[in-house]
Amino acid sequence: MPEKPADAPYEIHAAVLAGGIVSDVKAGENKDRRLNHDFAVVTLVQIGMTISNGVANGKFILNLPRTGAGAGVGRTLALTVWVTRAGQLEPLQATGGWLIPPANN
Repeated sequence: MPEKPADAPYEIHAAVLAGGIVSDVKAGENKDRRLNHDFAVVTLVQIGMTISNGVANGKFILNLPRTGAGAGVGRTLALTVWVTRAGQLEPLQATGGWLIPPANN
């Protein structure tokens, strides 16, 4: 992950979300149950944005996990990206979409 500039006024966050994940629970209160998971975060990055000529810029690289049978990550992938003021939680701008959409049933 790129180093975060100490004086960056904004931060960009990106998350890859996986769906269609199945867990067979072996112990505990959900023992012998099969749990389905969607929109589980599998990759998360956060970097500071630089300002140049009044434009905020940020660059990040996401390594996408393998999907499908035997990959352990599920069958679908989505991406969400949001911008915050540095050190704050409230998003100023957000977007998202499918990378690998659910199959039509």
